[in-house]
Amino acid sequence: MAKIEQIRAAPVILQRIVPKMTELRITIVGDKIFPVAVLSDNEVDWRKSKITLESIDLPNNIEDLCFEYVSALGLRYGCVDMIISPDGDYYFLEINPNGQWGFVEQKTGLPIGKAIAHLLLGS
Repeated sequence: MAKIEQIRAAPVILQRIVPKMTELRITIVGDKIFPVAVLSDNEVDWRKSKITLESIDLPNNIEDLCFEYVSALGLRYGCVDMIISPDGDYYFLEINPNGQWGFVEQKTGLPIGKAIAHLLLGS
C-alpha cells in the first residue's frame, strides 16, 4: 500500500495475501468438475514456479458452490482458483471464464478435453 499512488490511474484488482496450505485449480465443464491441488514452492503465485498437480476430491459444499457460481454467471465452463488456508478454510480467489486447462490435463490425465467436446456436441 506504500506505493498505491503509482497505480492510481490504472485499473487493478487488489486482494490481501491469504496464508496458504494448498492452492486449487478447479475446472468446471457443464456438470463435470475437475479439482486439482497445485503444489509449488512459491508462496504467492504458483505461475512463477515449477508445479506438481494432484487430482483431489472437494468437500460437497465447496463443489456445490463452484457449480452454483458458474451457473449464476451464465457459464458452462470456468476455472476457479482457490486457496486452502493452514486452518483448512477455503478462500475463493477468482474465476477464469476461459481459463487454461491443457496443462491440467497433461499433468494429471483428467479428461477435460473430452468433457469439453461432449459439452460442445451436446452429448
